[in-house]
Amino acid sequence: MKSPSRWREPITLATIIIAIAAVLNLAATIYIGSATRQYVQATDSYVRVSKDQFSTSQRPYLGVVFVGLYPTCDGRPSVKTELESNRRSNTLPLIISVQNFGGVPARDVSISFVLKINGQAQPTRTNTADAIALFPGQQFSRSSATFSSLVSAVLDGSATEDVEIEVKYRGYLDEQYMTKEHAKYDSTTVTFDRMGAEYR
Repeated sequence: MKSPSRWREPITLATIIIAIAAVLNLAATIYIGSATRQYVQATDSYVRVSKDQFSTSQRPYLGVVFVGLYPTCDGRPSVKTELESNRRSNTLPLIISVQNFGGVPARDVSISFVLKINGQAQPTRTNTADAIALFPGQQFSRSSATFSSLVSAVLDGSATEDVEIEVKYRGYLDEQYMTKEHAKYDSTTVTFDRMGAEYR
């Protein structure tokens, strides 16, 4: 008579089933661990992108909207009359206006500039102070006057006038931002040609 096979005993069969289940459980655990790690990395990347997107969308953006000798508003004397008045007094006015194009207020706004005639920096007298804050859509202007014997030459176009503008400001998260712009005076149109801007 044959002896019963060991594989037919219930304890051996149960041990084999438990071993197979343990191997399958280990494989499933490894797979779940790998999937979880990938999910965590994807979530981390999503959080980083969301944070960058939030900080980009929730910041002020200040840009120079006007650089000129005179404001463009009704009821003022003609530009020709003002040019003649400037020639007689050797005064060169300058108005720079900035606007907040961002979605949140800008604070600690300061506008500084260097006015150059024939490449030489000129002393200027500023008539307005810096703004404390600029709300979205709000503008701020800074005016100044330069006294120089070269005013007539600038207004005639025989001397060059350049303005290098720097606007510094902060957002509500205390980051420092800056806008730089360069403009060159065109005596034929009595306007400033904007030569390019840099935003940081």
